[in-house]
Amino acid sequence: MKALVLRGPHTAFAAVSGGAAAPSDELPVREEFRVGGFASLSGFGEGELRGDAFAVGRVGFLRRIAEIPPALRAVVAGGWVEAGDAWDRSDDEEMNLRPSVTVAVGAESILGPMFLAWSRAESGDGRITLSLGRYP
Repeated sequence: MKALVLRGPHTAFAAVSGGAAAPSDELPVREEFRVGGFASLSGFGEGELRGDAFAVGRVGFLRRIAEIPPALRAVVAGGWVEAGDAWDRSDDEEMNLRPSVTVAVGAESILGPMFLAWSRAESGDGRITLSLGRYP
């Protein structure tokens, strides 16, 4: 999903992303796919999961709760759930769906979208994220 445009009071969204290196390629660590961080299995740290293949799915809902012109066009609250993984096919690993859940409050500002989010992954650790310029 390239952009999330808030037109009404309710916005539902879904996104799926994935990729893999060519079967014969063994990627150097610096070129591996990295998953984790805001809107990419948010309950995990930025790039915490890595491998030569990845898949992530996300579904969520945002509700407009206020409008404060001119600096903030819309203030929203909502959440999303994600599941996915990054793994090494060359090591005969298989995808292990790892769930993550996020609740957030955000705003469309003159600087772009801003979100303050609390996320939790399957490991049970909570994570607070402040994101500027990126929609979920």
